[in-house]
Amino acid sequence: LAVGWLVATRNWGRFGRWALGAALAALLFLPWLPRSLGIFQFSGWREATDPWQIPQRFLTAYVAGETMPAPWQAWLPTLALGLALLGVVVWWRIRPGAALFLLGLTLVPWGVTLLLALRNPDFHERYAIIISGGLQLLVAGGVVGCDLRRWGAGARRGMRPAWLVAPALLVTAGLVFLNLLALQRLYEDTSFHKPDFRGAARQIEAQERPGDVILVDGPDPEKVFLHYYAGEAPVFDLRSLNGSGDQAVDAALAEMTVGGRRAWEVLYFHPPGPVQVWLATRAWATTAADHNGIRVSLYGLPAIGAAGAPAGKALGVDFGPALTLARAELGDGPLRTGDILQVTTHWQVAQQAGDYKFSLRVSDPAGRIWLTSDYVPQNWFAPTTAWVVGQPAEDRRGLLLPVDMPPGRYRVTLRLYDAATGVAVDTVAGQDVPLGEIEVVP
Repeated sequence: LAVGWLVATRNWGRFGRWALGAALAALLFLPWLPRSLGIFQFSGWREATDPWQIPQRFLTAYVAGETMPAPWQAWLPTLALGLALLGVVVWWRIRPGAALFLLGLTLVPWGVTLLLALRNPDFHERYAIIISGGLQLLVAGGVVGCDLRRWGAGARRGMRPAWLVAPALLVTAGLVFLNLLALQRLYEDTSFHKPDFRGAARQIEAQERPGDVILVDGPDPEKVFLHYYAGEAPVFDLRSLNGSGDQAVDAALAEMTVGGRRAWEVLYFHPPGPVQVWLATRAWATTAADHNGIRVSLYGLPAIGAAGAPAGKALGVDFGPALTLARAELGDGPLRTGDILQVTTHWQVAQQAGDYKFSLRVSDPAGRIWLTSDYVPQNWFAPTTAWVVGQPAEDRRGLLLPVDMPPGRYRVTLRLYDAATGVAVDTVAGQDVPLGEIEVVP
């Protein structure tokens, strides 16, 4: 724009002052140059997207946003584009240089982003946020253009009726109202919020005990998680295990959890993988908590110095013709509130099983249910449809005892039910099969 202005005006003095200011700005940003050039070597971390979506995506992002309710999210970009085009005319009438400047601020970054996306189709609207300034000023010019008093054919301003400003006021009120709706959704709808690292850290701090370890499987914990976590448990960064084989994962996690009593898992940024399989098969997973995309799970670890699993209780209960519950183990010794009840069940598979979910329940002698956990075996990794006929199967599940649970004896039962219909499986012991009793002490 400055070069074009120079060609049009031949004002070398002003152009020189502008060039000096631009050079000073470039000098201040010079330390960023190596980092900026490095971006061109970055292959991206999201799935490739069609670069030709950029104009519509960016227009929607900067005038409507993700939180604009339907149908306005689809309609508002079209309205804004019409206002921006009208704004070019209005700005040109006010001052042609201003119109050209705003068009340059909007279209040049748009075009550069499109060219970069054609080279590497990993892009995001926030990368070109500079577009929004010029675009909004063009839209503002279009709102001013809705004031019909500006378009009188040679009429003097004082002779134009005041009601001609009504369309501009109506458009302004509509834009303000729609943006208030979008802001309300932004603040009240948690699906639009960032991952809640603060909430994840607070949950662990409130429930942690001596002997706990924290396994962060996701981004570098130094960047966000450890800014909020102030507890005493050691924190392990699992990024080095990305892409590792089962043996490497087994060796690393065994070393991290040696001597530990419980393990907290903070999973974010990728789906469950080998780390979670290891925890599901060697520990006892409790019900996970979601902190806006961050999964926090607490696992009970094998007791320190334990020679093997407890003897358990032989059951031999058939759940239909396919599955037989051979034995159940409820851990060792009395429990206190806040402890993890470790429930292990051993199964025999006679034929292909249906798709069942498990429901563990803890009830007092009066029949009051204090705790339930509904899940797919092995912390959702081993559905019954995948159990191999003729091979034994095992499931481990942890139940975190509520802090308000009074001392006494409790019965632990297991129910299987169809995952699609919710119909429970009948057995000779009833729908809720007793696995044994536990004692909760003060």
